Amino acid sequence: MTTPGSTWVLERESKEWVGEVHVSVDGTEVADFELAVTDERSRPTIWQQPDVLEGKPGIYVGPGTARELDLGVHDVWARVTRPAETPVFKVGSIRVR
Repeated sequence: MTTPGSTWVLERESKEWVGEVHVSVDGTEVADFELAVTDERSRPTIWQQPDVLEGKPGIYVGPGTARELDLGVHDVWARVTRPAETPVFKVGSIRVR
């Protein structure tokens, strides 16, 4: 998710890697973060380390993954895991049809 507010449209039968996820704090990119996927307008509660494909962070979603999504829109969140601060950002959306 290179740009906050990105939306990905996926077919419900697809297993896909969604990314690349970039997280910045005060204009500086950080590598220490976790991701959460929620139903649209829900708040994140379950966080997981990003999946890595060719050295780039993102998330696998779909059948057979840790993130099997129902039809509809899902929000993607990032939480910085540095000891001093843990800011949370909405970084995009996934629409499953």
